[in-house]
Amino acid sequence: MQIRSQQYFPSCLLLVCSLLFVATPLANPSASNLLTFDKQEQGDRYYQLLDEIRCPKCQNQNLADSDAQIAYDLRNELYSLVQQDFSDDEIYRFMSARYGNFVLYDPPLNAVTAILWLLPLGLFALSILVIALRHRFTEPAEGHSDAD
Repeated sequence: MQIRSQQYFPSCLLLVCSLLFVATPLANPSASNLLTFDKQEQGDRYYQLLDEIRCPKCQNQNLADSDAQIAYDLRNELYSLVQQDFSDDEIYRFMSARYGNFVLYDPPLNAVTAILWLLPLGLFALSILVIALRHRFTEPAEGHSDAD
């Protein structure tokens, strides 16, 4: 009986894999929601913007990767804006005005974000200054002289 079950194993495995292959599109409800574009460049822009705009609900996922409901809504909004031939800058401004600068991976430099942009540079300059001052005013160790 064991020999017979070993004969059927490859057939059963093939059947299970075939069923999974056929059933996968049915499990994804958005697979039937394929987008069509008037021009190929609109489609390219849409998919590029999906990667460049962050989901407002998720910590660090773009719109293409997020499964949140708001990401679904934003993908539809983005599709509409691309279809209406909005420029990339207009789309960025629209999304940031509506959802804040969080949705942009590269937020603009303004009064609110200036601290985030300038603080690391300031801390680096301060640390270099402290190191230079400590080195200048530190006494040389005993037994060492500048003549050595």
